[in-house]
Amino acid sequence: SSSQITLPVGVSLEGTFNGTISHPGYRDGPPLPTGGGSRFVIGQTSVSPFRTNHDAYIKGFTFYDPTQTQTTAPVARPPAILVRGVNSGVISVELLNIYWGISIENTDGTSAGLTQRTKIWDVTGQPLYRGITMGLGNENAGGSYTGILDVPEIKFMFNPWWSYPQPGTPMAGSPDQFNWMLGNAVALDVGDADEAYFFNCFAFGYGIGARFQKFSRGCYGAWIGGGFDTCT
Repeated sequence: SSSQITLPVGVSLEGTFNGTISHPGYRDGPPLPTGGGSRFVIGQTSVSPFRTNHDAYIKGFTFYDPTQTQTTAPVARPPAILVRGVNSGVISVELLNIYWGISIENTDGTSAGLTQRTKIWDVTGQPLYRGITMGLGNENAGGSYTGILDVPEIKFMFNPWWSYPQPGTPMAGSPDQFNWMLGNAVALDVGDADEAYFFNCFAFGYGIGARFQKFSRGCYGAWIGGGFDTCT
């Protein structure tokens, strides 16, 4: 597929979930992501399926890719959600078996078009390659500045339970997907962002829990609570 849904200015896309979403999968069994509640099933695609806009949010959905298997390395996909615009974001969303979850990018490379006051809140699941990326230098190479302006707020919890082995199985026996994540995945990847605030962010089983890179002026703000487990 090569189609993309871009939310109109001031319009949000809301599903049935109003809080934390969890589908434990291989570790604990059902419920399955196709068993109830609002969901988007995403497979092979050449573009990001969803894009926000000014004053527009995506809220209350599970994003699930059934084409990624627990026994093989994941297949590359573009971000499931592009977050762009002023006062936009993602709330109460689960990224399950998704290759690249959320990319927060500037809009057109000019100061007037920069993404700002972004809110990524109560995001869960197991994104496989990147969970949340923000203000990376290669996102808008034609612009003068690729960072995010004041004041992005981010809260997430990523666990590998979808591809983690059954209880009692040693970690060395994990499926290939999980072992690939330990060597390649980054839960939070941040470049340039002004006054960014991170609240109780947590990830388990990623190659890197949080990475901060400087392309122009880097990231400054505050980290409040949270932590990382089994991140190499």
